[in-house]
Amino acid sequence: MGLPLSPAAEDQPDGQLGFFKKRSNDFVAVKSCPAAADGINAAAEELSASCCLRGLADEAELLQSPANGQITLLLPLKEKQQISAEAVQDLAACVSIDHIGCTNEDGFRHLYSRSGTAEPLAQQIPLLGHNCTLSWSGGCFSQVNPGQNAQLIALALDLAGDVRGKSVLDLYCGMGNFSVPLALAGAAVTGIESSPESVFWAKRNAETAGVTARFFAADVQDSLRRMVKKQQRADIILLDPPRVGIGPAAALLPELQAERIIYISCDPATLARDLRTLCGSGYALVRLLPVDMFPQTHHIETVALLERI
Repeated sequence: MGLPLSPAAEDQPDGQLGFFKKRSNDFVAVKSCPAAADGINAAAEELSASCCLRGLADEAELLQSPANGQITLLLPLKEKQQISAEAVQDLAACVSIDHIGCTNEDGFRHLYSRSGTAEPLAQQIPLLGHNCTLSWSGGCFSQVNPGQNAQLIALALDLAGDVRGKSVLDLYCGMGNFSVPLALAGAAVTGIESSPESVFWAKRNAETAGVTARFFAADVQDSLRRMVKKQQRADIILLDPPRVGIGPAAALLPELQAERIIYISCDPATLARDLRTLCGSGYALVRLLPVDMFPQTHHIETVALLERI
């Protein structure tokens, strides 16, 4: 959950957190968000009351670990912006948040832990008769609805079918949200992700799960071009791209001759565009399933299964 501070927060006596009004830069202070967990709402209220972020950051993101409920405050910094150790200590003294971190052009940096230990966010996924633990830092992308994320993983595994001994290419793999469960199910998984921070956690999650999977920090489109040039193949392709979709690189996927493509999308418009490319290149859309990540909002996650004709 992200809560942007008003750009004029220094001029406001309360320095409250809030959102921007739809299609505008008009700031609307909020006391709670119906789509957020109770712990995040409590932390947001505490931050607003303390005014401690005013003048420190233009935006704040609050993350709650599904495994233990601990709250992380993530501060996206502007280019070359720095936060002093004194400012971090002052911030920590104002609120009861468990962890504080920041992101800038150099990636994620952990700044403070109330316990003295930099504990990651984590989620336990019931899988194949036991709990698979996935961990990540505040600098990684993760699905923010843990209950629906578990359903999403189960759905992806179901659509993939029997993956034992099959090669699976996981594009935009993040911290291994799908890669590790697929590897546990017996697949030979290769994950590609542009964020080195996420790849670090993907490797760590695979090691924790006791499975072997390959992960590369690389641009997806560049990687697909190299794979096509080398005439590499994959039995199954799974992709979970950002909102912009895979775009022109969708035309490269059929070159890998996968029997199945599982496309997980958070934007129906870019999904429709990319499906048009794939369905015109030797694939048929077999199933299209919605997953409601944010109930009573227009945001919807969609899972598409395509099979080679």
